[in-house]
Amino acid sequence: MKHVTYISGATGYAGSMLSDHLASQGLDLLLSARDGAKLQKAVHDLSRKFPTINVYGIPCDLSRPASWDLSSANIKDFQVRNYINCAGIQGQLGAGSEISYEEMARVFNVNLFSSIYFTNLFIKNLKPGKNLSIIHFSGGGSTGPRPMFMPYSLSKTSLLRFVENFSIENKDRDIKINAIAPGIMPSKMQEQVINTPGMLGTVDELLAQKSLSSKELQNSKLLGLCDFLLSDKSQGITGKLISVEWDNWSEWPNYLTELKSSDLYTLRRITGRDRGQSWGDL
Repeated sequence: MKHVTYISGATGYAGSMLSDHLASQGLDLLLSARDGAKLQKAVHDLSRKFPTINVYGIPCDLSRPASWDLSSANIKDFQVRNYINCAGIQGQLGAGSEISYEEMARVFNVNLFSSIYFTNLFIKNLKPGKNLSIIHFSGGGSTGPRPMFMPYSLSKTSLLRFVENFSIENKDRDIKINAIAPGIMPSKMQEQVINTPGMLGTVDELLAQKSLSSKELQNSKLLGLCDFLLSDKSQGITGKLISVEWDNWSEWPNYLTELKSSDLYTLRRITGRDRGQSWGDL
């Protein structure tokens, strides 16, 4: 049985960066992406650059559930020790009332339902006594309203609730599942924003322009956080949403009791008493 780190969305901005980073550490990789040609090139390039490791590729179109089953049949020959889910699409940008059910379903398949499918698959295939680290990526609009990004924000918000629910259901197993808020990355998502007429002059368009011009952003912090979550240093940290830019996550192992006994770094409803108001609560 080949032990691997599985990376979905492996040919995108974050997926490519993480694949190269983890390969440099000597980890064997199982990469997945929709575009078979790009995936084959990524496997070939990493294999040449890091000849001492094994790099495999399995094409999968996450927007099509039938493709998940085909991929899972090929994954059975591997023991997945780490699952890093970098896949994600924004879908159509614009008013939610103008977005079709089919488009909404396509985005949910990629951002939510396939994430649930593969998380459950790797759990079912996990051998007794083995551990598993899972990292999902959140997205803009998952912790607050983001109009004009309805499919993306809804699907990513649901993903965060899945992460927390799953962590509680599996709290007695050697499984870590967390979500990363990576910040705005210079990815194809930002290109889509600046190329959408309705986004012209908006805050989202300005942030996208800034991201694409910088190219570096939070790369080192993102890689460091992923290393942390895949390591034994983060043992006991699960079900959390962790910001690459704003959270002092390296200190968290010193406060495991506080993290486990509270709703810190999770999504919650805000009440009047939370904001010092007395008129809205009984």
